[in-house]
Amino acid sequence: MNNLKGGIQVISYFNNYKRHLGLLLDQNRVIKFRHAIFQNVKTDDIVIDLGCGIGILGFFALESGASHVYAIEPTEIIELAKKISILNGYSNRITFIKKNGKGISKKDIPEKVDVIISEPISNFLLEGDLWSTIQYLKRFLKEDGKIIPYSGKLFIAPSENAPQTFLDSCNVLNYPNLFHINFDDFTKNVMYKSEVFDVNPKNWVSEPEIILDINLKNDELKDYFSKVIKFKIEKSGLIQGFHIYFKLNIAPKIEISSLDNSHYATWAPQFLPIKLPIQVNGGEILSLKISTKTFPDYHYQWDLELEHFSFYSDLSIDLNRLEGLEINFKPEIIIKNDSIYYLDQDFFVQYDIESEMEKKIIDLIQKENKIKNIIQEIKNTYKTDNLKTEIFLTFTNIIKKLNSLNMIEIKSYSPSFLRNNFSWTIRIP
Repeated sequence: MNNLKGGIQVISYFNNYKRHLGLLLDQNRVIKFRHAIFQNVKTDDIVIDLGCGIGILGFFALESGASHVYAIEPTEIIELAKKISILNGYSNRITFIKKNGKGISKKDIPEKVDVIISEPISNFLLEGDLWSTIQYLKRFLKEDGKIIPYSGKLFIAPSENAPQTFLDSCNVLNYPNLFHINFDDFTKNVMYKSEVFDVNPKNWVSEPEIILDINLKNDELKDYFSKVIKFKIEKSGLIQGFHIYFKLNIAPKIEISSLDNSHYATWAPQFLPIKLPIQVNGGEILSLKISTKTFPDYHYQWDLELEHFSFYSDLSIDLNRLEGLEINFKPEIIIKNDSIYYLDQDFFVQYDIESEMEKKIIDLIQKENKIKNIIQEIKNTYKTDNLKTEIFLTFTNIIKKLNSLNMIEIKSYSPSFLRNNFSWTIRIP
């Protein structure tokens, strides 16, 4: 039995004329799908257009030479598609079927088809129940038939950068007793994804990893998944969340991505906020388990569990614990006139050296990257073995400051792993 409330929400989404106008305005999307259809649909082919909307992909198939198209669409927008087909002289070569794809039978499509065309794509690659619907419709596909698009990958990367809208929301929702009212239970349940239009890979602390790698014809398609991903951290930083984007192969040498910076883009990279921002350092391991669920009202829930293996958890620990580490200034650092500058095309940070003691320590860090050797040099210079003297306290504080400003990378050649673990849920409407 269909969930009426969910059904209404789905229909209102895909039955929205403005939504379909936006799809037409995305020329990057339309042109690439058109090229893919012209490349794959041959003369006299029989085609299924799943989720036909106003019918444009099915009309492209007819232009490419298809003898007949079965256009499937469960919403009222199909009536507009029928009118457009009559207006363009296609009505005798196209059969419109107002049904959900999983309700299609041999009475609706009495023959095998050469091509299935669909656009089962959201910003998270999966779109409602269209993946399992395509799986169902494969029973109508010839053995040598084709599916457009034919494959896709979903990527994820831990990022130091969060969208301003998310940061603003955190500032409000995390403010204690906002307007003298405690919203704690509300803030615990409000963790949504955000769209991102200015993704910069420089903000990623590791290479992106693949969440999904799907071949639409050869793989069994499901609307949910579970996967464990391990990131090898390449640079120090404070992770605010994860950027997610996809790459879709519509046809050989025709690719579309949510990273495409096109006008009126249908898709955009997404930002998944992390429950607690976490400090990571080069060489460490970050493990992320993702399990997804789908609901009748057409939204997803992502359950995430993070496990972080760190060389150290807090730079306020005593220097004996730091001796096994290495420290390096990042390449973007400039040291000049008693100041340290971090220069990047996106931001600028300045750290002022306030004393001669600080200056000497900065000079030592430039010359020697092993903390053990730096500590020994300090002991020799100041003739002290007491790690609680002012010079060592200053050294520890400088490391903390430089690390918080993202000016240094700290690596271990004698690692002692510590573990952080927590879980959270993201709702994707």
